[in-house]
Amino acid sequence: MTPKKWIETTNAIGLTSKSGRYGGTFAHMDIAFEFASWISIEFKLFIIKEF
Repeated sequence: MTPKKWIETTNAIGLTSKSGRYGGTFAHMDIAFEFASWISIEFKLFIIKEF
């Protein structure tokens, strides 16, 4: 499932997805931090230190 389809299907709030040049999937900072912790604790600590 593509991010855009998932956002539309679940009525996700705090996420946007744009296709094409300069596109991508973007999330609210809190959502991004939680996603980082899901990937790995080391990655979460890196993200926290950077922001």
